[in-house]
Amino acid sequence: MRAALTDLHETYIYQVNQAVAADREDLAEELAAAYTDDALSLIMSPEDTQRASA
Repeated sequence: MRAALTDLHETYIYQVNQAVAADREDLAEELAAAYTDDALSLIMSPEDTQRASA
């Protein structure tokens, strides 16, 4: 799971940086909010929950 979170983080960082470079602060804020949702979904996925309880 750690690798998946790292990949997700790197993807969002790139996208936010691109949005900022394009003067799209609104998009950068949307991406930041979406990252939180996506990271939590990844952390709470049933697959990882089953591994943690094994």
